[in-house]
Amino acid sequence: MRDLGKYSAKDWLRLRPLVEPVKRVRNDFVQQRFLKTHPAPLDTFLAANAHLKGKNIVSIIGFEQAEVLNFSLKMTGRHLADGKVIVLDNSRRKEARVQIERICQEYGVPYLGLPENPSRHPNRNHGMAMTWVWHNVVKRLRPGIAGFIDHDVIPVKKIEIEPLIAGQPIYGVPNVSQQEWSLWAGFCFYDLDQVGEFPLNFLNDFPRKLDTGGRNWEVLYHRYNHKELKFAEWRLFDVMDEAAGVPRQVEVIDKAWMHIGGTSCRNMYRKNADFYTRMLQAVDAGANWDQLRSEMGGGTAIRPTPVETIAKSGRQRWQKSSFQPITDNHL
Repeated sequence: MRDLGKYSAKDWLRLRPLVEPVKRVRNDFVQQRFLKTHPAPLDTFLAANAHLKGKNIVSIIGFEQAEVLNFSLKMTGRHLADGKVIVLDNSRRKEARVQIERICQEYGVPYLGLPENPSRHPNRNHGMAMTWVWHNVVKRLRPGIAGFIDHDVIPVKKIEIEPLIAGQPIYGVPNVSQQEWSLWAGFCFYDLDQVGEFPLNFLNDFPRKLDTGGRNWEVLYHRYNHKELKFAEWRLFDVMDEAAGVPRQVEVIDKAWMHIGGTSCRNMYRKNADFYTRMLQAVDAGANWDQLRSEMGGGTAIRPTPVETIAKSGRQRWQKSSFQPITDNHL
């Protein structure tokens, strides 16, 4: 929540200082009830994975898109050197849950279906799922490092988690608003020895202009000076879809992860399956960035997204960003 002094006259005319606290109380109430809902397989899942205590866990919140998760598990199995992936399924459709559980079994990845999520709002739905996983799974398994990645965040080369977070409590892609910041929910890591006792809350904080996970500003992030931390490097690139004649945006994290984005709420993967299939086949074949650029159409096929395009993207309330300007914008 914003301090009252940070509301504008326009905000007061729209009664936001009154409406926003009511919404927060409502959301917290719904989330607290959800946290107390435990599916029957939970205890079995925890017992089967008790050996992960002190190790590194990467949690993927599954949601509807089995084909995307299938590729993500294939690539994390190939490239993730020091962590164990677990899948927590937040899908609404029973068919999707059946498909996702089968894929997890094929890759030997621990699977747990979450209780039915009480929210249909995309941000709250995802945030409540992450909060549930943190308190009912992560804190009970007690890993050394716990991370979350979206099911469409894909490693493209060998990854080690511990060097990323070494010497600090958190690591990830920052979401930066005017005065506050949080870690993007699709790529965030936590050292349990340093933050495990904090009651993390992955709901959004729209009044502070922070996306999913923004409520952790109050709980956790405000305790740290961002100038004393290192963060992941996030960049946005246009990848030309020659068949459609338009560029499609792909996010690149630390030159090591690819986020194809929009696969769940906007169903972009299925709408543009031919394009993404061709791109991911090249990644699967081991293509580096130069080879991928060639595969997608040549020298200008992958280029930095113009700043003005990002500004027109409609996501001006919050933005994945870096605290320092990026001077090397090449892959």
